[in-house]
Amino acid sequence: MEFQKMPDGSDNPLDEARNDRKKAEQKKKSIQRDDFSAFKKPKREKTKRTPPEPLGPVARFFKWLFLFPLFLLTAAAIVLQFPWKVTAILFVFLTANTMLPRRAIKWFWLCVVGVVLAIAVWVMLPEPENQWQPYTFDEEIAAFNAKYRVPTDANAAVVYERLFEKYDANDFSLDIPSDLERALRESPWKSEHYPEIAEQIKQRQDVIYMLLEAGQYDSCYFPLDKATDVMDDERMQRVAKVRQLSRLGILTANNDIGERDIESAIEKLLAVLKVGEHFQQQPFLMDFLVGIAIEALGSNSINRIIVNQNLDDEALGQISRAMPVIENRWDSEFARMLDGERIGIKGMFGSFYDKNERGDIRLARSPASNIMDTYGIEKYDEVPEPAYWAVRAEKLGMFFAHLAFPASPDELSLMIDRAYGPLYMGRTFQPDAISFIREGLNFRTVINLLFSTLEPAVKRVESLNTRLVTERRGTRLILALRRYKNEYGHWPESLDDIKDMAPSLAFVDAYNNEPFVYRTTEESFKLYSKGPSGRDDGGQRDRKTEAEPDTPDDWVIWPKD
Repeated sequence: MEFQKMPDGSDNPLDEARNDRKKAEQKKKSIQRDDFSAFKKPKREKTKRTPPEPLGPVARFFKWLFLFPLFLLTAAAIVLQFPWKVTAILFVFLTANTMLPRRAIKWFWLCVVGVVLAIAVWVMLPEPENQWQPYTFDEEIAAFNAKYRVPTDANAAVVYERLFEKYDANDFSLDIPSDLERALRESPWKSEHYPEIAEQIKQRQDVIYMLLEAGQYDSCYFPLDKATDVMDDERMQRVAKVRQLSRLGILTANNDIGERDIESAIEKLLAVLKVGEHFQQQPFLMDFLVGIAIEALGSNSINRIIVNQNLDDEALGQISRAMPVIENRWDSEFARMLDGERIGIKGMFGSFYDKNERGDIRLARSPASNIMDTYGIEKYDEVPEPAYWAVRAEKLGMFFAHLAFPASPDELSLMIDRAYGPLYMGRTFQPDAISFIREGLNFRTVINLLFSTLEPAVKRVESLNTRLVTERRGTRLILALRRYKNEYGHWPESLDDIKDMAPSLAFVDAYNNEPFVYRTTEESFKLYSKGPSGRDDGGQRDRKTEAEPDTPDDWVIWPKD
C-alpha cells in the first residue's frame, strides 16, 4: 500500500505515524531475537577424525604371529571336526581379532579377562556336600538285568552270594606252600601223608558242601546293581574267592581219590566244572576268562581220573551227562559279553556326571571321587584325602571338559551304542590318519580308540574259547577211549575204533576243523590237537614264540605235562 502525499507535496502525518509504529515493532522483535540467540548452543564446526596410526612392523609381526596359528587351528577344527564348542570359541577369537576395530578389540580382550577371572572365582568356591551323587544308568541296568535274568530257584548265584557272605577269603584257601598245593591238585594224596592239610580240609567241609550245592544248578547270573559292576571291587573279590574255591574242590577231590572214594571225587570235580560254566555265563570278559581257567582245572582232573582209574559205565555215564556242550557258541557268547562290556563302559563314563534328588544332571566336579565311590575302592582301601589344590585343579579340568564331553549321559549312552555297533559284527575302529579325518578329533573318536584296544583282548579270549571247546571234545574222546578199554581190555589203535562211542562233533578239532591226532604208547596213549596252523608238530608247542609262523602250536589233551 502506497502512502498518500499531501497537496503541498509533504508526507501524510497518519502514514508517518503508522510507519513509525511498524519500525518500533521490528526493532522490538530484533531485540528479542538477539536475546534468545544468546542462549542457543553455538554450532560446532565439523572436524575430520584422524585415522589411527598404522601399526609398526614389529607390532604387525606379533599380530600375525598370533593370528596365523589361530587361523590354522580354526581351519583344522573345522576339517577335523573338533567338538563344536571348541570350534566356536576358536572362530570367535579369530573373527574378533580380524574384523573388529582396534578400539573394539580392546573391549573384547577386557571381556576375556573378565571371563577368566569369573572362572577363577568359580573354581575357588567350595562345592555343597551331599547334594550331588554319581550318575547311574538305572533304566539300562534294569533292562540289562531283565534280559539275563535267571529265576531265583534256578540261579546258582543265590548259593554263591550266601557262600561269600558267610565265609571270608581265608576260608577258601589252605595255609600251605603254593608249590605243595599245586602238586596236591595234580595228583591223588592220602590224609595220613599230610595230616595237617587233611585237618584244614575237614574244617572247611561246610564250604565244600556249598560248592556241591552250587554244582546242582545249570544256570547262574549275578544281577547288576550299577553299571560299573563290570569292574566293581566287589566283583573282583568274588572272582578271587571262586578261584580259591575251585582249587580247594580239586585238592579235596584228589584226597578222595587217594582214599579210594572215587564217587565223592567225581562229584566234587563235576561241581568244579559247573563253577567254570557258571562264570562263563556272565556277560563280562573277565568272568568268562575266569570261567575258562576254572573249567580247565576241572577238565584236567576229570581226564586224569578217567584214564588212571578203572571207572565203570555208571561213573562214565555220570561224567558224560555232566559235561558241557561241545558246540562252539562263540558268536552268542561274544554278543553277551559285549552287552556287559558296553554297559560297563557307560558306567565308567557315567562317573563324569552328577545328579541330585530333583533329577538335575551336570558334569561332575570331581570324577575321581565318583569313581572311588561307584567302584567301592574306599571300602577296601584307605584312600587319602586329595590336597586342596588337587581338588581345585580337577574342578578346573572338568570345566574345560565341558568343551568336549557330551552334554548329557543320554547323549553319551547313544554315542557308546553307536561305537559298539561294529564290534557286534566283528569290526573295530582302525586308528590311522584317514580314520581320524573321517571320524574327527572329538569325543566319539576317543571312544572308538578306546574300543580299538579291545581287539587284541577279544582275539585272545576267542582263542581261549577255541581251546576250551577243543578240550571239551577231547574229554568226550577220552570217555569213549575208556569205554573201549573197559570192553576190550586195551586202548584202541585209532580213533576210528570209537566212532560209535562219541558224538561225531567230538572228533573235529575246533582249532582247524580237522581230526585230532591219536597215538598209542607203551602204557597209555597220546591225544592232541594240531593247533591253529593245522600242522602236526608231534604234540609240541612253544608258548614263547607261538605267535610267530612255523612255530610248534599243537595243543595236548593227554597226557598233560
